[in-house]
Amino acid sequence: MTFRALKFIGPFVLMIYTILSRDLSRFILIYSIFLIGFSQSFYVIFNACARAHSKKTGNVNILDTPFEAIMRLFIMTIGEFTIFYRSLNACEEKLMQVIGKFLFIIFELFVSIMQFNLLIAMMTRTYDTISRTSMEWKRQPKTRLIALLKYSRPIGTDKTKRSFVVAKKTTVSC
Repeated sequence: MTFRALKFIGPFVLMIYTILSRDLSRFILIYSIFLIGFSQSFYVIFNACARAHSKKTGNVNILDTPFEAIMRLFIMTIGEFTIFYRSLNACEEKLMQVIGKFLFIIFELFVSIMQFNLLIAMMTRTYDTISRTSMEWKRQPKTRLIALLKYSRPIGTDKTKRSFVVAKKTTVSC
């Protein structure tokens, strides 16, 4: 944080620090709530499909464990969902197939689109807040000058020379 003292670099250092500490931590918290919730629902759906499917063939469930479900949904957030959708489409249980496709659409809307727009909005708000205060260094000398004029008085007859007035009580003990 040594660059915070420089007038032109300081706001950008503060901006990056604030984005990393506040905005990303909030986003990760919200994202993990959605990711864990949807992964558990897909885990239940794929287990129902695997039970119906294993009776006919010996295919492998791609969401075998809850942790695997979280990892698959994280990979799906990045953009790779062809294996996931193909396995969902091959489900023998028609009700689970419909529910799975509906959840897939909701997941794509909420997580892939809305969550990342939320992240961009949070970062933009942080940028605007810090850029509004980045001109603080220009305002401070003006404030000091006003305080100087407010707490000083002219010296003698020359009105351009001023000095601070100090009012201090002293007691003299004898």
